[in-house]
Amino acid sequence: MFRPSLNNILAIKTHDLLSIRAIVNLSRSIEESAPTHRNFPLKNLNLLSSNKFTVKIKLYSSCGQLVYENIYSTSDFGELNIKIPTEQLNLNNSISRIQVYEISYIKDLEMLLGSFLLYNPHSLRKILITDFDKTLAETSSKNPRDIWGSLTSPITDYPTIMPTLNLIKEYLKDTYTPFIVSSSPHFYESSIRDWLYQHEIFNAHILLKDYRQMISFKGDYLKFKDVLAHGFYKLDHLLNIIFMTNIPDHLILFGDNYDVDHIIYLVFAHIMMNNADPWSIWKNVKDNPYFKLTSKQDSIFLENLYQISNLLKKHGKLPDIKIYIRKTKKQTDWAALPTCVNLSDFEINYIN
Repeated sequence: MFRPSLNNILAIKTHDLLSIRAIVNLSRSIEESAPTHRNFPLKNLNLLSSNKFTVKIKLYSSCGQLVYENIYSTSDFGELNIKIPTEQLNLNNSISRIQVYEISYIKDLEMLLGSFLLYNPHSLRKILITDFDKTLAETSSKNPRDIWGSLTSPITDYPTIMPTLNLIKEYLKDTYTPFIVSSSPHFYESSIRDWLYQHEIFNAHILLKDYRQMISFKGDYLKFKDVLAHGFYKLDHLLNIIFMTNIPDHLILFGDNYDVDHIIYLVFAHIMMNNADPWSIWKNVKDNPYFKLTSKQDSIFLENLYQISNLLKKHGKLPDIKIYIRKTKKQTDWAALPTCVNLSDFEINYIN
């Protein structure tokens, strides 16, 4: 029997905002799932299906008192993305736990999907964001044979890139909060989390590209061109992490020069460190071959740029940003770097 389950949830409370991002999918009941010792992406292809759900959110104080309760509808892909101003919440400072229920799948039944602790503002002053493929694991997708191998093999079968992993672990010892932002398909999440657990990284938030949007007429956030053009997706997720966590004091970025990470990170750093003019950035990025913004993405990107600009002005202090790029090629191609970004303004730390 299939039942609703949470595939991913991220709940963060800052001084001004409670942000909740979640993905609800249908999955088999635990009792019916065959035990497995090798978790690989092909086992999670059921996540390509799309369903809409009705979700009830309950917030509790540290002493167990119900503080807030409301009902929300997910997107057609089971995605929930809500922001609650903290001024609407009673006992705001003591909110510590969230419970998520699905209430529409079975009539008159509230199905508990999970109970989770909230991140608080003090734990989010140091943020680490890293890519996964070619940055932490030496995966390959050059041809159909490689892609099939990726789908049918645990990620732990691929070589681990130890220089990057060791650096990241050093930062995690220094209380950095880790995020994985990768262009891997969303049904790779369980395999990636297994890899992270095996390497003793237990608290990473994973954000992957939802391929359902690119192959569905329902989706307008991502289009088929975004299968190969990763710029908009990755930059949008970087900006959304800042919206959820507020402006951190320290921000570490890990990526590689195999595809586009080095371009995206410099555009992002230019936005964050210079509080650059949103209109100028948009004009330089919209037709870039790594972005190719659609009209819908134009409006999303511009709105996000103005929001970030306002956040930076309100914060009054620019974050300290450090960029690490793992060299998969001897020469890093900067030809597609938007003209508004000056390469000499940034220090790139290369990992060989």
